[in-house]
Amino acid sequence: MPRKILGSKKVVIAIRVPPHIKKLVCQVARSEDMDVSEWVRNLIRDELDKRGLLHKRLTLPYLNNDETCK
Repeated sequence: MPRKILGSKKVVIAIRVPPHIKKLVCQVARSEDMDVSEWVRNLIRDELDKRGLLHKRLTLPYLNNDETCK
C-alpha cells in the first residue's frame, strides 16, 4: 500500500471564465495531451515555482488559516 503524503488532501478551486476562454483552454490542454484540470494545475504550479513560493510556507499577515480565499 502506498504511503500517504502529509498534506496531500486535495481541494477544489472553482473559477469562472467566458466560454471562448474555456474553448481555448480545452484546445490547448488537448493539444498537450492533458485534461483541463491537469493543464491548469501545471499553470498554477509553474507560476508558484517562478515566484519562489512553491516550497515555502506562506505566513503573511493577511493570510488566515482557513482554506478559503476572500
